[in-house]
Amino acid sequence: MEGYNARKAYIATQGPKDTTVNDFWRMIWQENAIYIVMLANVVEGGKKKSVQYWPNAKECMKFGNIKVEYCSSRVFADYEHRILSVTKDDVKRTVEQLHFTSWPDHGVPLYAQILVPLLRKILAIPQGTSPIVVHCSAGVGRTGTIILCDLCLRTTAREGIVDVLKHQHNLREQRANLVDNFQQYKLAHLVLLECLVTMRTSITCDEKAESMILQLLESERLQQQMQYIDDTAWQDAAMRPAIEITAKPEWPAKNIFQDGEHSDVNAVEVDGFRCPQQFIVTQQPLKETVSEFWKMIDEKEITTIVSLNKVNLANETSCIFWPTAKVNEIHPVPYLKIQFHNKVNSNYYNTITIHIYNANEKKSNKRIVKLIVLKEWDASKSIPDSENSLLSLWKEIERLGRGDSPIVVTCYDGIKACGLFIALSFVIEKIKLEQECDVCLAVRTVRRNQKQFVTEMEQLVFLYQAAICYLRSFYLYSNFTTGKL
Repeated sequence: MEGYNARKAYIATQGPKDTTVNDFWRMIWQENAIYIVMLANVVEGGKKKSVQYWPNAKECMKFGNIKVEYCSSRVFADYEHRILSVTKDDVKRTVEQLHFTSWPDHGVPLYAQILVPLLRKILAIPQGTSPIVVHCSAGVGRTGTIILCDLCLRTTAREGIVDVLKHQHNLREQRANLVDNFQQYKLAHLVLLECLVTMRTSITCDEKAESMILQLLESERLQQQMQYIDDTAWQDAAMRPAIEITAKPEWPAKNIFQDGEHSDVNAVEVDGFRCPQQFIVTQQPLKETVSEFWKMIDEKEITTIVSLNKVNLANETSCIFWPTAKVNEIHPVPYLKIQFHNKVNSNYYNTITIHIYNANEKKSNKRIVKLIVLKEWDASKSIPDSENSLLSLWKEIERLGRGDSPIVVTCYDGIKACGLFIALSFVIEKIKLEQECDVCLAVRTVRRNQKQFVTEMEQLVFLYQAAICYLRSFYLYSNFTTGKL
């Protein structure tokens, strides 16, 4: 398949199956291909999409007279970069595989920017020496989308012109159905915008990171970033409008928005850094919604609840919605018994262990829930008194482990404190996994699910200051590895 200024720049193919994997590796060898881009997972939606044609760590696999050995790998948020050693007839080559793991079983990625790091890796591959092998499952939809994006980026770099339709037409002449639906074609345009137009906001977490953040906080660029977040909101909504859901259809409608906008729901699913719908965000239960809150906790099999604001008992609609040492047991609905077990005090929060019993279950049923209550964040304030309070709370959640169910996050209005905390969790996890601090991307991500998250400059500053505090805990960044594979 031809690319820009290079014949046979790509090989678009199906994902190898059990019966074709030997042929796949023979093709890799015959074409002298040293880069493979994989855009599907081995299993998706319970169906096998491709055979695992590469070995795991410390393993070796043979495909006819070709031997493939594992060398190394590095995991990023949405893809894994593997280095393989391939040997045939005592001749050894190095093959690199870029395996994108976040393309959903049906449809397209919801957010264009998750493809940008992968495409920047592909764009760094020189054309003209050997073709890039690109495959998904069928070898047309996802495969065509990535090839289309790469072709357009290379053309733009050389000519300063973006002509998506021209390249799409040329690709279809070479292989039918490449980029096989409108959503993929639209995604390609949004990815190109992310690569070519949008502001670079990521800061590498090395020894210069803290000084770069401090310079940013003292400059006009911070205001520019807030404006950039607002200006790019349409891109983030283009693939999917923000989805606000209830945990159960019968959940009563409540208006939790500060601008008076009516909402038919009072809970929102919010994506995490690598986990879709990692959080369920809601306002702290009111007296009349405590029963529905605990029904949701039971039905969703929640094991972790976070309460960020002090409960304002001066407000007659507010209440302590959990059992305590004094009120040891509550029955929000007839079949649920919510029982206090113990409480552990820490500097910034209390961790309360709760046992939930469901009388509707035929078998004996007790589920343990951890409720983490932040102590001193007044609901009238946009940020807590210190960055360490939220960092400590996040570390406690990490220590407890997440399990398979979402984390329920509550605050007074279900917006102000919740949005800040979830954005902070995104910032920290990206630092941990990719050694990159990107506050703007974190805010854009959480705003897709609730447009009123993190709208104040004070909160943006807080996220950067919290990132500095987190980085300082790593002994002058000695725990980070930023070198290449």
